[in-house]
Amino acid sequence: MRRALSGASCRLRRSPKPTNVLNPRGSLDALLSEKAYVRQSRLSWLREPPSRVAGRSLIELLDKLDLLRTTGVPALALPDAYRPRLAQMARGGVRYTAQAFQQMGPAQRHSVMVATLRELEATLTDAALAMFRSLVGRAHLRAKKRVEEAVTVSADQGRERLARIADLLDALVKAARKGGDVAGAVTAVAALDTIEAYAALIRRPRARAAPTCSDSLRLTPITGAISSRTSFALSKRSAESRRVTTRLT
Repeated sequence: MRRALSGASCRLRRSPKPTNVLNPRGSLDALLSEKAYVRQSRLSWLREPPSRVAGRSLIELLDKLDLLRTTGVPALALPDAYRPRLAQMARGGVRYTAQAFQQMGPAQRHSVMVATLRELEATLTDAALAMFRSLVGRAHLRAKKRVEEAVTVSADQGRERLARIADLLDALVKAARKGGDVAGAVTAVAALDTIEAYAALIRRPRARAAPTCSDSLRLTPITGAISSRTSFALSKRSAESRRVTTRLT
């Protein structure tokens, strides 16, 4: 088994590089040498998990996927015979820092980075889908809460109007029984304009609430970014992510 894995590793290092990517080895080395921030390499930035569930964090995940795919690694069509060795190299590559990669020989460094970045693409894809689902769920809960609050406020206002109408009717009945001034009794409770407005509200047909909310508007650019910038290549070990993507597409 060890001899077979060693042979697969050697064949992987000697395998031809993709012709549709300019200087793929240079792209891999750039992840180690170029800085995303002052003291953080691009590779370290790619591995950094999102700090919180937010639209900005999802956009950052999409940016990471864009950067990773510019290396050409996800587009590599590698034989199935390489999968065991790739999985083993990916498990080891997760522990390597950018400095550790730079200390390797070019062949070993590029081979381990290819395996590590292919696994990282699946991880970032799953994370982006999970965050998008969380954002949609949170927006739905907020919209539901706002609708419930609006219904409560509308019910309170309706009870207040009914109480005012009841006062008007009581004043009208009392004035009529005593033979007094009916108009004066009514206007003493509420102005005629107010009564007219109450009547218009009662006669107005009940309209269904429009399905718009600020959360859905905030998610609009995010969904656009997902559809226009990213065609997710899902991890084969994530059946849940595949189901979510099927619903989104």
